[in-house]
Amino acid sequence: MIAEAADFAAECEATYALLKPLEDADYGRQTQFKSWTINGVMQHLYTGDMRAHLTLTDPEAYARVKAERQAVVATTTAQKLANQRKAAGYLEGRELLEAWRASAAKTAAAYAEADAKLPVQWIGPDMSARSSITARLMETWSHSQALYDVLGAERADGDRIRAIAHLGAITYGWTFVNRSEDPPGPAPLIRLTAPSGAIWEWNAETAPQGRA
Repeated sequence: MIAEAADFAAECEATYALLKPLEDADYGRQTQFKSWTINGVMQHLYTGDMRAHLTLTDPEAYARVKAERQAVVATTTAQKLANQRKAAGYLEGRELLEAWRASAAKTAAAYAEADAKLPVQWIGPDMSARSSITARLMETWSHSQALYDVLGAERADGDRIRAIAHLGAITYGWTFVNRSEDPPGPAPLIRLTAPSGAIWEWNAETAPQGRA
């Protein structure tokens, strides 16, 4: 059982509630994130969720999808890729929102029942199933901020974002190794105040004294 799957589902529902009142035309509005439209943000999340479900439930099929994607990205400009997506009939507007919501719910349900330590493939190095669904939570939370901003809505975070903070804390060493660098020292003390007011800490026992 993976508890983070419920956090992911809750974050998706918050994003769904934000977008549900919109009309189809609203999805063409540009956000401040790379000038992506609302459609573009939601297509990105939709595709990511479907692939996260596929890598868990059918690794061989995911490996084929991954290879095909890498081949396309390596030989296609960003504008051509956008045109290909449009020609392929990518969903847009409210139809996209409903399809994404259903796909996200299916992904959350699959990961909720998975072995947390099960290795799954991804675009970069393999990761555990727990890290995979936490990454989906992080993607949803971070990309949704562009949606809150363009719509002028104030976000109300919940303690479900702890999993995102935890992912950042535990990958301290990996961020250097991923760049073929040596960590400059032990991981620093991390102390955060949660939305609920609780205090979250990492590395309290191992961080050098006074280093935060």
